[in-house]
Amino acid sequence: MKDIYSYCQGESHKGNNKPCQDCAFSQSSASLSMAIVSDGHGGERYFRSQIGSKIVVDVIKESVVSFVKDLSKSTQKKSLGKALFADMPFVQYPSKDDTQLSISQKRQAELIHEALLRLFSNVIYRWNTEIARNAEQEPLTEWEKANVPQKYLDEFEAKRNDPTSSLEKFYGCTFMAYVQTKTYWFAFHLGDGKCVMFDTPDDKPRFSQPIPWDEKCFLNKTTSICDSNPLSEVRYCYCGNGSFPEAIFLGSDGIDDSFGDGERLYNFYIQIYQTLASKKKKDTQQELDASLPIISQKGSKDDMSVACVYNEQNLERNNTLLNKYQIEKIENQLETVEQNFKELTAKIKGYSSIKKLSDKEQIECRYAEIDWRKNVELETQLYIKLAKLGVEKVQPTRPLPGKEAEISLTQEEPKSDVPTSTEDTDSFNKETDSQEQTSEINPVSEVIDTGCDVENSQDTETGQQNVSEIENQSCAENLESEYKETQVEDSKADDNENVEQNN
Repeated sequence: MKDIYSYCQGESHKGNNKPCQDCAFSQSSASLSMAIVSDGHGGERYFRSQIGSKIVVDVIKESVVSFVKDLSKSTQKKSLGKALFADMPFVQYPSKDDTQLSISQKRQAELIHEALLRLFSNVIYRWNTEIARNAEQEPLTEWEKANVPQKYLDEFEAKRNDPTSSLEKFYGCTFMAYVQTKTYWFAFHLGDGKCVMFDTPDDKPRFSQPIPWDEKCFLNKTTSICDSNPLSEVRYCYCGNGSFPEAIFLGSDGIDDSFGDGERLYNFYIQIYQTLASKKKKDTQQELDASLPIISQKGSKDDMSVACVYNEQNLERNNTLLNKYQIEKIENQLETVEQNFKELTAKIKGYSSIKKLSDKEQIECRYAEIDWRKNVELETQLYIKLAKLGVEKVQPTRPLPGKEAEISLTQEEPKSDVPTSTEDTDSFNKETDSQEQTSEINPVSEVIDTGCDVENSQDTETGQQNVSEIENQSCAENLESEYKETQVEDSKADDNENVEQNN
């Protein structure tokens, strides 16, 4: 196994000289590999969260090493030598369905649960111990005095030398980790961010999120290690039957707030993986380090952190599978585009058969023509992506039905006082503006993003045909996706309310 990680200060933090509150780590060896990401809360009350995130990463690293060693020793002492995770299929906690487990496996799952809870409890306890030591040894800094509201400074000063006082909120953060040994792997998570697994069942690339999602994490709210009962909020998954992922990617919420929660996020990690396959790890590290600040600038503006563990031996093989996967996906999208052309042709010709169009029909016809041009644009992008993947195809000419000349993509859209759907009228402008804005970004790799999904929908108000947005050609250019920009001051009113993160 090999590993790579990177983290950077968010664009929004640079203006007020706010420190990077993310932290990431990874390491790999023949016996033990791990990846860890932590995201410190951005609200004013959590003014030492950058310290809290670093501490929890260090604590997890040390605790995992001890946990794995203790399991190994315990197994060796047993007469049967049966390891705790031995032969267990993929299991998630909390799980909605455990029917796949036999009675003996359910008992084994209970033992694993108890063992993992001890690990998580140890992490939380040690984190609290270390932040208390930090508070005692490190008085308020000049930056803290100048930038943190006085009420939080007073609270901190009152509690820092009181062993009975709680200091968690000043250092609050999330955490996520992946651990792999020779015989089993497990992953655990408290808070937001995403864990993405890449594997190849039946030689078909597949991306998934193995750790169950926490429904309490919504918009700017997240569960946290500074909650009153964080142990109850940790989710996890594991597998001990010899099945291992090809790669695991951990990313803080600054990443998925920039790329979304689906294909665009997976495309970003595909590009990291393909860069690892085509270039040296050192070069990939440099590109990732350079790309994250730009992604933050164009995307969520939040701190960015990524950690990855991957199977180096299968890089070339899996890269070939990914290329095939991308080509097939684009060709399927081209089929959808072709169907769009057929439907738009019928619509435009239908209007042309009417001797006199009403005002509404004129607008609908014009928008059908606009959608035709957008479909041409989308088709062009898809052909470009195929070419970058080594597939040379000639794009068909697409004259507007009933017109001799080909469509001019610079043709202005109609202006009308008739109310129309904002989504219908502005989507293409948003799309092109976003492309112009992000075209300067140097992506993690030159590998094309081929994850665009083509959808076909009908607006019932205007009859306008909508073609989904063109996914951009690089990981950075995917940043046209909608991301959270709302900055809400952090608070936690009671035990049942999640931390509200200010990015």
